[in-house]
Amino acid sequence: MRCALILTLTSLAACQPDAGLSPAMEAHRGGAGLAPQNSRSAIVASMELGVEVVEFDLVLTSDGIPVVAHDPWLDDAHCARQDGSPIGDRVYLQDLSLQQALGDYLCGGIPDPDFPDAAVVAEPLMTLDELLAAAAGHPDVGLHLDVKVEPGMTADGDAFAEAILSRVQQASLENPWYMSANLSEVIQAFEGWGEGEGMEVRSSLIWPRFPPDSSSTAVALQTELGVGLGLLDMIGHAERAGADGVALPWQLADRRRIVDARAAGLQVQLWTLNTSDLLDTYSRWPVDALITDYPLGAP
Repeated sequence: MRCALILTLTSLAACQPDAGLSPAMEAHRGGAGLAPQNSRSAIVASMELGVEVVEFDLVLTSDGIPVVAHDPWLDDAHCARQDGSPIGDRVYLQDLSLQQALGDYLCGGIPDPDFPDAAVVAEPLMTLDELLAAAAGHPDVGLHLDVKVEPGMTADGDAFAEAILSRVQQASLENPWYMSANLSEVIQAFEGWGEGEGMEVRSSLIWPRFPPDSSSTAVALQTELGVGLGLLDMIGHAERAGADGVALPWQLADRRRIVDARAAGLQVQLWTLNTSDLLDTYSRWPVDALITDYPLGAP
């Protein structure tokens, strides 16, 4: 099959298929093409539909409880107050107790223009405890815990590691799982906590780092410039972090870079592939997982 023409910021290598590879399909933010991103509705639906892996984001409340949310804050783009009134200025989860976060706000009840066919459901945030309980009923579904530590906006990596891994350990899940983060120190905190508890932690470093409110285009251009000048090294960065893998945007996916990463013993995940052409093309690349908002089939 002729490879789809894909415009990227890098020079893509030839698109010959890699025999014997079958990347796992991950439901990005629980399956944002199905229901509101990171919502209980999306996550439970993906599990019940038997997706291979559910990817979701975790932030801590002020009392150290992990909840499923992409950003360190709640805002009007995705959430509202319980009475339906707008939030106004961002409300940071590190400033809300779990009781306040669940009792005062609903998320997902606002149509998302990026996913016009997704269900619109207003719900309280889902806790990690709830998610792990739901996952226990679907032991074949893998879990990808994307940890959202942001300096100055959240607690540090050590607090996240203890709060999250202690719950995963207590749940004694049969589900395969791994965590990811975009900071080396967070990877090290999780790996260190696991080692101290005799718990195996599989981790993946998100590369490059896209800070909140940053321009993704600017970050991508800076990254490619840094790589070209020999100032940035994805594989070295992951190895110094002690990560088991790397997760990168498909727009920065270079076949040689990926082959080298796998040769170095790193797993590779690509995000976020939301068309059938992209999924078809990259399913034949030497990667371990494709992260998509449409785990059951993209438009």
